[in-house]
Amino acid sequence: MARKSEGFHSTVAYNTHQPQAANSTTQFGGCSTSAFNDVSHRVRSSGADSLGQWAWIRLQGRTQGVGQRDLVVISAYRPNPPNDGQQTVWFQHEAHFSRTNRDTEPREAFIKDLLTAINKWRDDGCSIILGIDANDDLSSYSPKSFRFWMSEVGLIEAIQSKHPGSHQATYQRNLRGYPIDCIFATPDVPILAAGYYPFDEHVASC
Repeated sequence: MARKSEGFHSTVAYNTHQPQAANSTTQFGGCSTSAFNDVSHRVRSSGADSLGQWAWIRLQGRTQGVGQRDLVVISAYRPNPPNDGQQTVWFQHEAHFSRTNRDTEPREAFIKDLLTAINKWRDDGCSIILGIDANDDLSSYSPKSFRFWMSEVGLIEAIQSKHPGSHQATYQRNLRGYPIDCIFATPDVPILAAGYYPFDEHVASC
């Protein structure tokens, strides 16, 4: 049997609004989403948020009845709360909002912008997989928690749906013992198995 040719498709998100310092080639933040091998041949479109908050790939789905449900796979990074660093993602976004007269806090803006994007894809009939470094306690389901907001657009936490009560830290310097990274999905995405790889640089696989 002839072997199918391998393929690759990737999209990268970074802050396109950040002025580049003359003495620096580094920009904190950003993320990417990639499709490999047979999956790459099902890519219909891809893109990225202009602030580098997330990157996405839309995959052609299987025909269901008279319609077809595509799958949007998103990789996202939510800024940490502010600290003293002036090149942090939070500071980058706060500076951009100040320049554009958008009166909002970067972490709150991230949630609002992401919910808007997800709702648009959902209205278009797409299924969703979201892999995210949320910099938040993702074991919490309290009002205004990140997990709560994802439930408002119909996304469930994939790993904890298979392993209830499992709240391992997902970052080696997280001393509080709760996950800040996870994968969310719409209920129509079958979750056959779920778990964590050993600590790495926040690389999610699905």
